[in-house]
Amino acid sequence: QVTVRASNELERMEAERSLRESEARFRAFVDAIPGPVFLKDVESRWLVGNRALFEVVGKSATSSIGKTDREIYDDPAVGDALMENDRRIMESGVPEVVEESIPTPAGIRLFHSTKVPHRDADGRVVGIIGSALDITDTRLLQRQVAMTSRLAALGTLVTGVAHEINNPLAAVLSDIEFAMCEVEAVRGRLHGDGPLDREGEVRHLAEVVAGLGDAEEAGRRIERIVKDLRAFGRPDQDDAREQIRLVDVVDLAMRWLPAAIKQAATVTIENGGAPDVVATIGQISQVVVNLVTNAAKARREAVRGAIVIRVGPGKPGMARLEVADDGTGMTPEIKEHLFEPFFTTRAPGQGTGLGLAISHAIVTAHGGTFTVESEVGKGSTFRVELPAATAEA
Repeated sequence: QVTVRASNELERMEAERSLRESEARFRAFVDAIPGPVFLKDVESRWLVGNRALFEVVGKSATSSIGKTDREIYDDPAVGDALMENDRRIMESGVPEVVEESIPTPAGIRLFHSTKVPHRDADGRVVGIIGSALDITDTRLLQRQVAMTSRLAALGTLVTGVAHEINNPLAAVLSDIEFAMCEVEAVRGRLHGDGPLDREGEVRHLAEVVAGLGDAEEAGRRIERIVKDLRAFGRPDQDDAREQIRLVDVVDLAMRWLPAAIKQAATVTIENGGAPDVVATIGQISQVVVNLVTNAAKARREAVRGAIVIRVGPGKPGMARLEVADDGTGMTPEIKEHLFEPFFTTRAPGQGTGLGLAISHAIVTAHGGTFTVESEVGKGSTFRVELPAATAEA
C-alpha cells in the first residue's frame, strides 16, 4: 500500500510538473505575440490574455482576469461597444474582423480585431478568441497619402481649368474688344458731317454681330466647364437618395439621349434582374448618358455603332450596370488617364474631358466601383457596380 501510494504521489507530482511546464510554454508563446490576444467566456469575461493585451489597456492581469470589458475600461460605453461585437459574433457563429477604438495609456488607438467564436468539444459556442492589430499609425499614414494625392489632383485640376478656360476666355475678350472698336467707329461716323455709306455700315455691324456671337459661344463653353466642375466637385449635392431600379435609370437616360446619338448607334438593353440600389436617380442617369454618349462617339468611321446596356447582379451585395460598344477601343496608355479631369482624345472644343471624371466621382460617392475593359479595334465595356439596397439595409 505504501508503494502504491508513493507511486500515485509521484505520478501526481509528475502530472503537476508537466502541467506547469505546459502552462509556462503556453504563457511564453502567447506573451511572445507582439499584438494583443485574448480569450473570453460567453459573458465576455476575460479568461486569458497576453502581455501585449494588458500593456495596451494599461491594466494588470490580476485586476482584469474574470472581469468584463465594461468593468475593465473606465468608460462603460467603450466596454459596451466591445461586448456588443462579441455578442454578435458569438450569436452568429461567424468570425469577423472589426475596427475598435481602445483607450490606452498613449491615448485612443484604433485596432483591427479578429474575433472567432470559441467552441467546446460538442461544438457549442462558449466564448470568443481574438487578436488585435494596432492600425492607428497606418490609418494616419493613409490619410496623409490621401491628402497628398488630393493636393496633387487639385494641382492637375487647376492646371486643366486654366487651360480649358483660357482659350475661350481669350476669344471672348478678343471678340468684345473687336466689337467695341467697330461700334465706336460706327458711332464716330454717325456723328460726323460726311456722307454715310449705309451698306458699308451694315457690313460693319454684321461683323460686330458675328463677333459678339463668337463671344457668346465661347462664354457658353466656359459656362459648361464651370457647371461640369461643380458636378465634379460635389457629386452628392443633388436630391436625397431613394431605392430605385437600375432598369428604370436606364429608361430615363434613354429619354435624355440626343437624337444624334441614337442615329449614330443602335442601343440594346439587356435586363438581367439587378437588385435595387439606393441612389439619386438623376445622377446615375447622368452616368448612363455619359457612357452611352462616349460609346456612340467611339464607333468606327463610317460604321453604325452597336451599344449594349446590361443590368444585373454584380459581386455579392452589388448591382451591376454595363455599357459595352463595338467601337475603336482604347490603348492601355489612354485607359491609364481615362478618369482624369480634362483628359480627352477628342478634338479641341469637342468635349470638356469631364464626363468620365464626373461619372467616376458620382459612382464613388454612392459607394460603388467603376472599371473599364477595352481592346483596340474591338470596343470597350464600362462596368459600374453599386451596393444593393438589401445589402445596405
